[in-house]
Amino acid sequence: MSSRLVISILALLLVIPSVFAISRTCTRELDTPRIDQSMILCADNYYPHNYPQGLNITKDNIILDCGSSVLHGQFKNAGIVVINRKNVTIKNCQIANYGIGMLVKQSKQIKVINTNFIHNQIGLKVADSSAIVVENSYDISTQKPLQVVNSTGNVFHYLNKNMEGDYCRLNQCNTPTGFAVKEQITTKATVSQNTIGRNLRNNLRQWLYPSKSVFS
Repeated sequence: MSSRLVISILALLLVIPSVFAISRTCTRELDTPRIDQSMILCADNYYPHNYPQGLNITKDNIILDCGSSVLHGQFKNAGIVVINRKNVTIKNCQIANYGIGMLVKQSKQIKVINTNFIHNQIGLKVADSSAIVVENSYDISTQKPLQVVNSTGNVFHYLNKNMEGDYCRLNQCNTPTGFAVKEQITTKATVSQNTIGRNLRNNLRQWLYPSKSVFS
């Protein structure tokens, strides 16, 4: 099997929203392309006519969970924009066909986890920022995966390629911090606790309000 075919298959798999996504309350439509609170997007394809300028993170201390959704661009603009923000987590996003998959500028403590950049001209651009962590992610860019401008103390870890460049002298490349693993463990524990709690509530409800057929 040729390497080009392998890459094509990988790209196809990455941009298909997962049908096995955990059932949680999710947001399917945004009135504006501004993310000003923590949210989970419903697993779906979002096309340029939905959000032609991409999604703009406008608040600090929030989590954007794309829920494996795919943001489709038209090879211009940025899929997700983070400017002058801090302590933001972006995870489970598939960002495809933008000029820049994600733009992070004048920001700090931004975590990008389990996010895939597919056929963007530039996968991720980081400018004037620090403490940016990219882990457990894939990149298939048409020009280059990463552009770093005046930014130090960041971490760039991709599962399908090693980062090479001058920016690796002032940033940590190719070695994960372990944050992504902790995030996965926490998520699984939360889901498990929710399931246990739901079962306990159901059992308690049945005990308090038994059906008549039990005593008939």
